[in-house]
Amino acid sequence: MNLINDDKQICDYCKESDFVWLYEVKEYIFGVDYFNICKCAKCGLYQTYPRPSIDKLANYYPDVYSPYNLNTYISLFSPGKSMVAEVKNRIKRIYIKSYFNYYAETTQNKFARSALKILTWPVKIRTEWIFPEYKERGRVLDIGCSTGFYLSRLKELGWDTYGVETSKYAFNIASKHFNGNVRYGNLESAEFNADYFDAVTMWQVLEHVESPLSTLLEVKRILKKGGVLIIGVPNVSTCEVSIFGKWWWAWEVPRHLNHFTPEVIRNCLEKTGLKLLKVEFSSNPNNIIMSVQRVLIDCFPKYQDGIKRFIDPDKNKYLWYLVFPMSFLLLVLGKSGRMIVYAKK
Repeated sequence: MNLINDDKQICDYCKESDFVWLYEVKEYIFGVDYFNICKCAKCGLYQTYPRPSIDKLANYYPDVYSPYNLNTYISLFSPGKSMVAEVKNRIKRIYIKSYFNYYAETTQNKFARSALKILTWPVKIRTEWIFPEYKERGRVLDIGCSTGFYLSRLKELGWDTYGVETSKYAFNIASKHFNGNVRYGNLESAEFNADYFDAVTMWQVLEHVESPLSTLLEVKRILKKGGVLIIGVPNVSTCEVSIFGKWWWAWEVPRHLNHFTPEVIRNCLEKTGLKLLKVEFSSNPNNIIMSVQRVLIDCFPKYQDGIKRFIDPDKNKYLWYLVFPMSFLLLVLGKSGRMIVYAKK
C-alpha cells in the first residue's frame, strides 16, 4: 500500500490530504477508465481518487444508468381481488403497521407489536420496504429521488412528498408525477425552508455527493426538531470487500466518490449535529451477484454479453435465492455490503 499526498484532494471529514492507496478499480458502464480507492490515513473515510471535475463527472451518468430507469410506479398492494391477493395485502399491512406504525385506526399493545414484527420479519427481508415512521400530515423529502419510484410509495402511505434530483432525464419523469414538488439540482441548490420536513430519506445517494458533511448540514437545517433521517449506503467494512477486492460492485467508481464504514458515518452525523439512532444491515444479495459478474467479465471479456445477461439479479430471479444464504449470514454477522442508518435532529 502506498501513501498518496495530494493537496488537490482533501478528506471531507478531517480535511487532511494523506491517503493510503488500496485498489485500482475499473469504471464499468463504459469500461475504459480506472480510478483508485484510497483511505484517509487519519479518519478512515474511503474516497475515489482522483475525483473528476463536476462537469466531467456528469459524463459518467448516462440516461441508461439503471437508477434512472425505475419509471414503473408499482402499488404497495396487489390490485387483484383474489383470496391470494387479499392475504398478501393483509400481511403487508400488518408488516407496515408493526414496523412503521401506520394504519392507526387499530391499536397494538407493545407485546402484540413485537410478536407481529417477528412474524412479518420475512416480509422485511424479501421486500426491503423501509419507511419513516407514520406522521399525520407529515412532509417528507427524498434526496436523489430519481424518477420518483420511492416517492410514489410514500405518497400512497399518506405523506406530503418532495424530491430533489440531479439527473435532468430522471427529473423530467418525476416532475410529471409530483405536481412540481420535485426540484432539479443538488440539495443545497433546492433552497428548501428551514425546519420544513418531518423526514428525509437518502437511498444510495450520500456516496455520490461531493461533500457528505455539507449535505448532512443542509439536511439538519431543513429537518424539523425531532425529524428523522434515513440513509441507505454501501458498507465498506463488509466481508464482501475481503472476498472481491477491486471487483466489489459497490465501489462503482467514479460515481461513488465516498465510501463509508459504520464508524465513519457515525462520526459524520455527530460532526453535523445529528443524533445516530441505529444502524441496520441488509441481506440484499445484489452486491455479491454483481461482484461475481465483474470478476467473470474481467476474466472472460469475450463472453461479457452473455455474462451480463445471465449474472444479473434483474434478469435472472433465481440468483437471488441462490446467493441469499450467504448474504443472510453476512446480515447476521453485521458484515453485509449495505447498511441503513437512522438519525434524528
